[in-house]
Amino acid sequence: MPARSPDRAGILTQRVALGTAWGFALAFPLPIQFFQPIGSGGYVAGSGRKLLCLPLYRAGMIRKFRSPLWKTAKFSALSASAVLLVMAVANDADAQKRSFERLADGRVFVEIFGQQMALPGSEPELDEVRFYPDRVRRSDRPFFSLREALAEPDKARRSIDQEERSVIVRIIVDSRSGGPILGLYPRGTAPLGGVSVIVSRQIRPNFSRGKLPARAAVWPPESAVPDEDGYFIRRGVVSSNATEPMDIAYRLPAAKRLWRTGVDLIVICTLTGAPVRHCGYHLATEDGRISIGWSWHERGPQITPRMEPYTFPKSAWAELDVRLREVAGHLLLNRPSGEME
Repeated sequence: MPARSPDRAGILTQRVALGTAWGFALAFPLPIQFFQPIGSGGYVAGSGRKLLCLPLYRAGMIRKFRSPLWKTAKFSALSASAVLLVMAVANDADAQKRSFERLADGRVFVEIFGQQMALPGSEPELDEVRFYPDRVRRSDRPFFSLREALAEPDKARRSIDQEERSVIVRIIVDSRSGGPILGLYPRGTAPLGGVSVIVSRQIRPNFSRGKLPARAAVWPPESAVPDEDGYFIRRGVVSSNATEPMDIAYRLPAAKRLWRTGVDLIVICTLTGAPVRHCGYHLATEDGRISIGWSWHERGPQITPRMEPYTFPKSAWAELDVRLREVAGHLLLNRPSGEME
């Protein structure tokens, strides 16, 4: 049998490479950002982990696309689809198997709807990390704590898998220990109210960042000029039996935030029955699937010494914004903190 000519052999190699790439695309219809370019002229495909390097040859890839050698590329595509599908299933199964197992630094690995997290795992914190079902009221009992999850990991995984919409993870700061907040910040430099992470199963198409909530549609317009800290203020509606609005919104333009972003910072402060306002905000992904937030008291004349550790003046809110972004990078393993705005 005569040897293949160098040109024909090169075309065959290119068709196999093309078939492999097409097979991957057929098996996994993923967004374009899933593919990361590398210096060798190829692409690394992976989400959190690098699964496969696909060499995409520039020369002659499309030329003679309908040649008989396309059969070889087609076979390669089908083979690649099957192999990569098995790899993806094994990868997902491995992540699920590791849920509620400890990492080398003592934190606990958890995966919820594909989002991988590393949660605080020290002894005092095991009861303060709590998992809530969708739309749960704060007074309701969580369906399990991190301590319970470590004792019965299979039951905890099933509880998460059965949730149809979202899971809320609340990390409550132990105010008695006096240690660093979330293991990161000295007392007085971050809120003691804790952190809430909401992981949704589906994309939220109507979700928008940097805007007031829907209930604010009937509020009076915001101030025409910013205050001394750079915030535009929009006061809520004052009820007939009150002298103060229930809610006040503060908007810091994106250009004034202490890190590069195109999204405004929105802080909502609400009366909660005490003579002070409870303030909070969140960072979120563009699709709304992941959000992380925390809260604190607005400083005012009614603040008591007991409330002081939970209180931050408006001039410090931009720093809290930076720290929450750092917390997101610390907790969310397979999502760059740059996606949270």
